[in-house]
Amino acid sequence: MDIYEENRAEVAVRECEAVTRNTLDNAFDAIISMDAQGKIANWNRGAETILGWPASAIVGKQRVETIIPPQYNDRQRRG
Repeated sequence: MDIYEENRAEVAVRECEAVTRNTLDNAFDAIISMDAQGKIANWNRGAETILGWPASAIVGKQRVETIIPPQYNDRQRRG
């Protein structure tokens, strides 16, 4: 692959990421993603509207600290 093809591939990946982000941000549903340790990685506008917290206050926190009711935290940590 030459440099031109590499640049085209990078542009295509960035465009795809932008379309995906736009789709997620404009969905009416709450879309939340977490890593394997339960840390919230993404929180879309639908989640902000439905759950009432801005992404800036949630992303990076553990799900058991935020969206899981306290009575279920122990089960979530074990599960």
